[in-house]
Amino acid sequence: MVVWGEGAVPQFLAYYWFLKEIDGSSNSDFMLMRLLKLIATQNSKQGPSLADPYQNAEDALLEVLGFSLEEESKDLTEPSGVSYMAKGLLHLVAKRNWKQHLRGIWPDLTRLAFLEFEPAECWQYYLWRSKYGTNVSEYPPLTKHWEDLRKEAFDCQDNNLPTILKQDPVLMLLFIMTYPHRTTPEAVKWLDKMFRKF
Repeated sequence: MVVWGEGAVPQFLAYYWFLKEIDGSSNSDFMLMRLLKLIATQNSKQGPSLADPYQNAEDALLEVLGFSLEEESKDLTEPSGVSYMAKGLLHLVAKRNWKQHLRGIWPDLTRLAFLEFEPAECWQYYLWRSKYGTNVSEYPPLTKHWEDLRKEAFDCQDNNLPTILKQDPVLMLLFIMTYPHRTTPEAVKWLDKMFRKF
């Protein structure tokens, strides 16, 4: 599996939940922590970041391989030091109680802004792009109490998730694999709750 951009994270999550069901070892958790560390280190440094989840796989892979056809039209103002997926992954790792491993990743995470888009209306969740809504940006604090992070990880508010998708967790997982930019931290926590029965 290749992390061609943040849009690949939902596929990794599907594999993660599958692996949790069939393998009693910590292999799935270590895969999740490697993914979080990759996003944190790649996106927190100066220079090219992982492609955001709005970019499709073909364009992102061409760019990674150095075959971008539209080099001159590339947006040079695209922000670095941001992530759409890190917060959801952080919650999963905290939920699994990997405190010491998170301690090593935390400095890189604090250099990121956690981004999320909240559509103005619930039906706009199904649109690829929505003109109306709120861009939410959050910077994690330099230090955070472990119990506060764990409480946040277990607090599952699913009010902004569409009712139809909440009727079937598999449908929700397939939806975020198709619309990776809708992989909000709340969607990740809700799916984890459904698949892991926490």
